[in-house]
Amino acid sequence: MFKKYKLHIMALVGYILYLLITEETVSFTMILMIIFSFAFVAWMLEELDKQNAN
Repeated sequence: MFKKYKLHIMALVGYILYLLITEETVSFTMILMIIFSFAFVAWMLEELDKQNAN
């Protein structure tokens, strides 16, 4: 499933890393929110894959 979205995920990771490097004032809660949104997106894509497979 990650093969299809690998580029998108890598782009998002790169963007977040860029934000972390450029913004000195990134709080822990922001990082947590980013991680949770990543988990949510991954779960959504998995659900979509399940629906497409059926």
